[in-house]
Amino acid sequence: MKVDLKQRWSSLSPALLYSVSSTSARGQLLVKIIFKYLLYAIVLANLRGAPVVWHWRVFWPIIKYNLQFLAFRVPNACATLLNRGERARRIAGYIDKTSPVGVHPFDFEVIYRSRVSVDESDFNMHMSNSSYPKILDFTRTKMATHLFPHFLRAGGVVPIASTHFHFVREIPMLAKYEVRAGIGAWDEKWFYVVGRFVTKQKPKSDNAQQSSSQVPPLTKSESDLVAKLFDSSSEDEKDIILHTVAVARCCYKLGRITVPPSVLMATNGVCVYPHEVTMTELDPTFSGPLDNTQPEKAT
Repeated sequence: MKVDLKQRWSSLSPALLYSVSSTSARGQLLVKIIFKYLLYAIVLANLRGAPVVWHWRVFWPIIKYNLQFLAFRVPNACATLLNRGERARRIAGYIDKTSPVGVHPFDFEVIYRSRVSVDESDFNMHMSNSSYPKILDFTRTKMATHLFPHFLRAGGVVPIASTHFHFVREIPMLAKYEVRAGIGAWDEKWFYVVGRFVTKQKPKSDNAQQSSSQVPPLTKSESDLVAKLFDSSSEDEKDIILHTVAVARCCYKLGRITVPPSVLMATNGVCVYPHEVTMTELDPTFSGPLDNTQPEKAT
């Protein structure tokens, strides 16, 4: 029996043996190609979670502002090489231009736009709850560069003390969203940043049916509170969907010195409207009527 098998095996055509071996080689090559491109796809899908990417996304607004200031300063320094007064005047004008002079603190808003990537999603195919603090870090840095740019350029930092998230509904994977951050409140030390994770509502067709959400609805008190705090009558907010509300408590440090938020806002030009200020707030000892009349010019 063994002899017959050997004879049959030896009688096989060499061409058949070559075809079998070549088919096996092509199969191995195909597996290698599929594995290689699958590995590339996994790396690209999780590129935002790679090392140093978080640091780049956090510090990019600061780097961008410093590069813009350098691009302004170098040509002007060369043009005003022998005139220091003109150079100082141009730099002061640039500082005034990039500072939020005259902006009301509660009207200031920064928008950070992004998309839910694969590495920021969970097994439910929507944005993971652990990804919200990371996105809030990027938003706070962008907000600081727009609100207090020269404080950061002078070496100031913005450490965060605590964050609170109120999740309303999920953000689907690969969906575009915005984080609209503004000033919520402040005291002698702490500064509260309120960020809203929103998406733009898609236009509904006439025959569209209302889909049921798997997220449990808010209670009446929670719904009223969220609607009262974040309801707006502006045109750009009528077609948005609120997903999450975040509140971050942070402070401002220059070395070991804690800079009060009121001082920081005043030095950067942020101010309230004149009719919102009373003499009692300016001087607690003031008890007389507020005189808004202008003094007569001396003749």
